[in-house]
Amino acid sequence: NIIFTSSLFFGLVAVTRNVKVIYSGGILLFLSYFLSIFFLNHTNNATVVILADPFALNGVRLQTSNSSSIQQNTTLMAITGTFLVNRILWSGIGLAVLIYTYVRFSFEKFFSGKRDTAAIDDVVSKVKRSVIVKPEVSFTGNYNRRTLLNLTRIELTNIVRDNYFWIILSSGLVFLGFVFWMGSQNNGVPDFPRSVSLLDIFNDVFPFFIFFIIIFYTGETLHRDRVTRYAFINDSLPPPNWVLNGSKLIAMLVLGFGLSLIPLVTGLVVQLAKGYTQVNLPVYLTFLFVVLLPRLLEMVVFAYAVHVLVNNKFVAHGVGVFIWVAVFFLRTSGIFNYNILLYSYTPWYGISDMDGMGHMIGPVNWFNLYWLLCAGLLIIGSALFYYRVVTTSFKERWQLLPERFDNKTRLITLIICFAFLAVGGYIYYNVSYLNNYTMKTEGDDRAIIYEKTLKHYDTLPVPKITRLKMFADLYPDKQQQFVKAFVTIANKTIKPISKILMDGDELTDYSLKIDGRPIPFTSPLIYSRAFFSWFRPKNDTAAYRLYQLEKPLAPGDSAVIEVNSSVTFKGFGNGLYGERLLRNGTFFTGGLPELGYDDDDEIYSPYVRKKNGLPPKEEEEIAQNDPVGIATLKASKVSDLFSFDLTISTSGDQTIISSGELQKQWKQNGRNYFHFVQNQPGMYPPLAAVSARYLAAHDSVQLDHKVNIDIYYTEAQKTNVGRFMAAYKDGLKYFSGVYGAYPFKD
Repeated sequence: NIIFTSSLFFGLVAVTRNVKVIYSGGILLFLSYFLSIFFLNHTNNATVVILADPFALNGVRLQTSNSSSIQQNTTLMAITGTFLVNRILWSGIGLAVLIYTYVRFSFEKFFSGKRDTAAIDDVVSKVKRSVIVKPEVSFTGNYNRRTLLNLTRIELTNIVRDNYFWIILSSGLVFLGFVFWMGSQNNGVPDFPRSVSLLDIFNDVFPFFIFFIIIFYTGETLHRDRVTRYAFINDSLPPPNWVLNGSKLIAMLVLGFGLSLIPLVTGLVVQLAKGYTQVNLPVYLTFLFVVLLPRLLEMVVFAYAVHVLVNNKFVAHGVGVFIWVAVFFLRTSGIFNYNILLYSYTPWYGISDMDGMGHMIGPVNWFNLYWLLCAGLLIIGSALFYYRVVTTSFKERWQLLPERFDNKTRLITLIICFAFLAVGGYIYYNVSYLNNYTMKTEGDDRAIIYEKTLKHYDTLPVPKITRLKMFADLYPDKQQQFVKAFVTIANKTIKPISKILMDGDELTDYSLKIDGRPIPFTSPLIYSRAFFSWFRPKNDTAAYRLYQLEKPLAPGDSAVIEVNSSVTFKGFGNGLYGERLLRNGTFFTGGLPELGYDDDDEIYSPYVRKKNGLPPKEEEEIAQNDPVGIATLKASKVSDLFSFDLTISTSGDQTIISSGELQKQWKQNGRNYFHFVQNQPGMYPPLAAVSARYLAAHDSVQLDHKVNIDIYYTEAQKTNVGRFMAAYKDGLKYFSGVYGAYPFKD
């Protein structure tokens, strides 16, 4: 009875695969059972048992209904005759149905939808017609690669289908778009949405907030299987750790790449929506692949490593955010900004329409390589400590390290570690050996020593510059400049001048001569070497020199000093360097050492000054009738009106613009030379000259004399040239009438 009932019902389920049919068939089956009982209880024909009683229970009672109670209780049931036929017939039918169901049943067909039935039947028919080959089971090679690809796609799909992800991303895009739309303003006048200005806005704070998105979804990706308890199944399957671990990490790296496109997409939308079509695509791509993408990938690896090592989603969030925020504020506050020890940070750089990233692209890429190699070590560490369900505690994972850290892993780790140390050593050689990095505390200490040691030189009388004849050579492609100048100084004080304090911190080297003879000097200020300059001399000579004149300069006397100076760079520093010597856009400021003691080099913090026994520093305005104040220009104590004569050269494809009137321009040995003179009236510091690849617009305006107007610009900044020209012409007329005649010709 059990065999027949179960087999018949199983066959019904297997064949129909329809819930309504199964329920209906079951009801009909049991209904036939009860009808047979009713029918047999109301007939004396025992042969009906064979057809009408499939369960064959009542037939026994029917056959023995006329026997006595004693016979029924003491006589064994005879399995013969009709009853035997009944047992054989219905049990055989049940077995036949069971065998038929077993042969025809298909799990794929059973669990597939109606649409897939035809396809499965077709596959089954093809398999029947073809030769069946015994499959070979392998969980290596292509299986792992396919699994890695599929799991990565699943992890990305889980992120993309998350509504919260789109809410967060959309909110960020709307806010960024609003900030881009507002742009920057100068004196209330909005700038055009140039690519470099938008990227500067984005790079100010937005990468810091992207980190929070990355660390949040890193936690979601790593812990999703455990939260849903699917890890109990997934982690017991054949794929090795590197497949499961790699799929999650690759998914997050792809997410990091997607987030790096945010400034590009948003910037283009805002620029085009505002009708600005001068899109600087090379600047966008440089920022994307050199600046932002490496940083975001390093963020992903850092967040991933924290989550793997901590092994608790919310604790890992706290640890990761704390470390990242602490490093961010340490660097931005200047307390500690040694980039070689601050994960993912590079030297500061500038991006311009004229020069892109210029010479800073080299140092930034070296630091990118350095931190990407560090990220590679973090990935290996994450792989070694990656947890599956059966190994969750740190102790258990630590015990598995010898097994996981096999020869192949050791070799890869050794190679990456060697490359990391080699690149780090090269960076250190440039930053702290060829150059000198000082921490903020060291800078404060040096400022205190400077004031305590040299403050008494502030009372020394200083001469004024009355004439400057200069020869300068600029090499923008090499970030170099060389100057030879003849500086006429005059003593306009009432005291003789025998000593002159010079500050050459902006120069690589310089020397002073009078009548062809070097002026002797001493170095009055010596610093101890910086903390990270382990291989430099113990004492660091400051850039201040005290020159002793062979013959004191009497009041009213003058002298001509020959100054030879150079600015060159060895390697690269911890931050931006050579910001005035750009490949396209050099800003030349004279190349001369500064005269006299400089108050600007003193420490300003009242707390630090008081702590170190220095008097309060107060900015006092010079009294109106003060004789010293009357004789001192705002620029500096040594500033005065002076005649200016500059001969300067640059690369053959660049133009130089400087103060004064251009007397002559020529080309020699593939270089461009320019001669500027400014005598009547003279000029006063700061003097400047710029060298770049310029386009030029020329016009003039007639005042009491003709004034030439030349606007030099680059192709990426040509939009406002007409407005600038009109503003110059109108402004020169107006201001000449209100404040006095414009004295220059250009």
